[in-house]
Amino acid sequence: MKQSPQILIPGIRSTWWSVAFWLLFSLTSDSCLAAESEVVRFPIPRAPRYLTVPGKIAGREYRFVFDTGFSDNALDTSLRELTEGEAGEVVAGGVTGPRDNVTMKRFHLPAIQIGSISVPKSVGILFGTRFFGETIGEELGGVVGLSNVAGAKFYLDYQARQLAWHRGDWLLHGPGVSEVEIKVIFGVPRVKLSLDGRTVPFAIDTGSNSCVMLQTEAFDVFVADGIIEVNPVRGRAQGALATRGQSRQGWFLKGELMGKGLRGVSVVEAAGVNILGLGWWGGFTSEIDGAGGKLRYRVVPNTAPPISYQLTLGAILIHEQGRARVFGLIPSGQGAAERAGLQADDVIEEFGPLGRGKVMGDALLDVLAEKTGTAVTVKVYRPSEMRRFEVTLALPAIVSMWDFAGRAKP
Repeated sequence: MKQSPQILIPGIRSTWWSVAFWLLFSLTSDSCLAAESEVVRFPIPRAPRYLTVPGKIAGREYRFVFDTGFSDNALDTSLRELTEGEAGEVVAGGVTGPRDNVTMKRFHLPAIQIGSISVPKSVGILFGTRFFGETIGEELGGVVGLSNVAGAKFYLDYQARQLAWHRGDWLLHGPGVSEVEIKVIFGVPRVKLSLDGRTVPFAIDTGSNSCVMLQTEAFDVFVADGIIEVNPVRGRAQGALATRGQSRQGWFLKGELMGKGLRGVSVVEAAGVNILGLGWWGGFTSEIDGAGGKLRYRVVPNTAPPISYQLTLGAILIHEQGRARVFGLIPSGQGAAERAGLQADDVIEEFGPLGRGKVMGDALLDVLAEKTGTAVTVKVYRPSEMRRFEVTLALPAIVSMWDFAGRAKP
């Protein structure tokens, strides 16, 4: 009997959300660029939590998360009417094996046009992108994986604030560029790197907004060796492959990875796969050639570290229609939001220069990057009391994923 291919259930790659699974498909599809020499570029925000790109399905505009840790296409459940029928089922599971014999339906998905990139019809799944969208403040049409730009190189440049696809010669070359081999397994690029003298395999996952995630076994080894200090406050993981429930978080006390010092870099315990998330790649200009099995990167000196907006604000937010609802306050009794008098379920309607309808995820991160260490005026609606009021929120100096909890100074 032919067995169904094993995949992972897609999860929400959002800090503090319920721990989820990672999606892998054994099916991939070819795609093409309008011209082989063309470089297709998209802007990215100053401190992105996800990489999103504009796209069209049958002439209708949507935004898609581009995720190197996602091996095929997925559409939001609200777009089911755009599919062309069911395409069987797939067995769902975790990295180490099936989980409770769960199956998911597959669908014939429509073609997607992203700039001049034509992603042809494919087989994928439907799942809710609501939490992705609420995290970044955008309505999303789905997720596009690296395999859907087959044969093209993927270029990420935080200094120029852009990502690009192309099929020409390397964009990244010259002094300071390193090149290492990668393997694309189930559509996901993997690389073996030296971390404190040990060879560690990592998945390159731009769909995880964490910095570094380590399997429990590796996490334990580096803790025992004094490389990692564990944060005594346990919390939910900052990526998709974390263990169920509570996971350990901490920061590196020393070490080096890819030519960059690790002191102060946040690290999260994970299950199944070690991950270098989007927070890590902010310190590099990088380029992936999946077809050629190569990764190139250059350390960007004196780059601004990625902001941990939750720790900077002292709040977890859910973005809804240009406003931000306070989902929770962190750490309890210590964060800027709580000190300013905000409570859970308060709705932030205006934040500094962001007026009504403008308190979106990436726009808020840009304001935080500009206003850290200063005070901003925040206009709030409190549903429990049916009243509006203003508070002055004194932001701390930047709290980043490279200086976790302010304990270690790179």
